[in-house]
Amino acid sequence: MMKIKVSQGAALLVLATFLVSSNAAVAGAVEDASVSRVSKIVSVAEAKKVAEQFIKGSNFAEKWYQTQLTFSEVLYDIDESQLGYYFIVRNEGEAIGHIIVSSSTDKGPVLEYGDGMAETNKLKLKSYYNHGLIRAQNASAVKEKAEAKNINLKPMASNPDISNTDWARLNSNVVALANPISKEISVTHISQRATGVTNQDSACGPATGAMTANYLAANGHQVRGGAYYGGNAQLVNHLYSEMGTTIAGTSLAKYSEGLLTHLRHNGEKWVGTEHRGTDNVAWGTYTSAINSSLPVGIRFDYFVSGNTYRDYHFVLGVGYVMYTQNYFGIKDPDESSATTYLLWSDNDQDIGFLNLFKQS
Repeated sequence: MMKIKVSQGAALLVLATFLVSSNAAVAGAVEDASVSRVSKIVSVAEAKKVAEQFIKGSNFAEKWYQTQLTFSEVLYDIDESQLGYYFIVRNEGEAIGHIIVSSSTDKGPVLEYGDGMAETNKLKLKSYYNHGLIRAQNASAVKEKAEAKNINLKPMASNPDISNTDWARLNSNVVALANPISKEISVTHISQRATGVTNQDSACGPATGAMTANYLAANGHQVRGGAYYGGNAQLVNHLYSEMGTTIAGTSLAKYSEGLLTHLRHNGEKWVGTEHRGTDNVAWGTYTSAINSSLPVGIRFDYFVSGNTYRDYHFVLGVGYVMYTQNYFGIKDPDESSATTYLLWSDNDQDIGFLNLFKQS
């Protein structure tokens, strides 16, 4: 089990109690409006309104203040059903971020948001949202590519009990949504595809570990970062060996063993515990780590559900938001440097993670 200071646990309990109480008040107001439990398709205009309301109360409220949302494209699921809408966040015309909103009230409302955006769809392909944004001629083409990698894609599951309520909250005139409880730590992104990285296709675990090592080295810990090895690519390659990574990737156990070995090179006593996303203490453990300014290595399973962000992949957890639902912020070594926020409940059944702490 994770060792948590009583003061941290108490603070988390107070914060969680505040959020539940505040949201309960909002839920009461929503119930008074006779919320329908029947799911329905929403228009682009309604989705945009909900996205704007979400942003006003989110952890991006200040960053995205006085920005404009531009509808970009419709997203589809792997069964060719319409899934959601992709909006670009613009500041004085410049694209600075994105937000994906479900097109039905039995999912979401907000499926993903963050800085940066997808590449322009120059080939005018159809856009699918399943394990990330995928562009292809049709769903069959997406499935063929997935099957070639032994990946079994599934349609995104609905969650009407939670989602309908959140749609109602964001659609109502109730402005008193609780301010989000959130934190994000500043981690510099490292790409597994950077020049000099060997075995790039399977380097997501080592690149995630490299981001962790660099962050700790830059924040006062006696840890060997990229500078020690002559650059970030060399650090990734070193961790590739230290984690026992192969062309098939890195297991969570090997990631943990290799990263802890690396963090102890200069004598600091780093330890860690592995958790499943569905553990009773998982969300509290994850947020406690972020509150302690410690990034969290997260591994997605080989076999995952249709809602899950990626399969068989490592990312670095760098933030969280407790708002209408719980979101976790990630740096993906196989994507841009932006931090992307995902629904915890869409991914928790398919992730494991390493929680770090340092003994005195």
